Amino acid sequence: MHSINLPGWILSLGGATVLLVSGCATKIEDYKDTTPVFAMEEYFSGPLIARGMIQNHAGKLTRNFCVEAMGSWQGHGDDRKGMLKETFYFNDGEITHRTWLLIPDPEQGAGAYQATAGDVIGVGSAREVGRAFNMRYVLSLPVKNKDGETKVYELKVNDWMYRLDDQRVVNRSTLSKWGIDVAAVTLFFEKGNGKCERPEVAK
Repeated sequence: MHSINLPGWILSLGGATVLLVSGCATKIEDYKDTTPVFAMEEYFSGPLIARGMIQNHAGKLTRNFCVEAMGSWQGHGDDRKGMLKETFYFNDGEITHRTWLLIPDPEQGAGAYQATAGDVIGVGSAREVGRAFNMRYVLSLPVKNKDGETKVYELKVNDWMYRLDDQRVVNRSTLSKWGIDVAAVTLFFEKGNGKCERPEVAK
C-alpha cells in the first residue's frame, strides 16, 4: 500500500478546509452477538495468504497484489504482544514489507488493541466485536509528482475485517485525506502456507 496514486484534485486542495456531510457510519458495536466470532489472536497466528486490489476514488482498479503473512503472539493476560509480518507482491513487480505490533488496550474495553507499524504515524486503535474487527490509524504515504519529486502525505485509514469462516477473512479499507475518500483496498485472507506469484516486470 506504499504506492497509491492520489488524484490531482486531491493534491491541489493543499491545506484547504473541506466540509462534508456524512451519513451514519457503521459502529463496531453493531456486530455484537454476530458469528463466527472474529477471534483476532487465534486467526492471525501462523501463516496466511491474501489477495487484494487497490481502487481509486472513482472505483477504478489501479493495482492488485498478493500478501504472504505470518502472525505470532507471546505473553499472557494484558502483557500479550502480537506481531504480524506481511510481504506484499504487487502485479507491477514492486515488493514491500510491513510489520504490525499489537498489544491489548484494556482501558478501551474488551477486545481493544493498540497497533503500530513502521509506516503508521503514532498509535492506531483497534477493537473486535462479534465477527468484526475495526482498526483506525494514520498512514504515512510517499507520493511522486510529475517532476519525480516525492512528498509524504498523511492518510487516515478506516480498516474493517469480517470473519467469514474458520479459514477466511475479508478486509475492506478506505483511505481518506481532508475528509475525502481517495482510495479503497480490498483483501481476502486465508489461513495456510500458500505462496504468492512473483510477477515478472518487462525490462
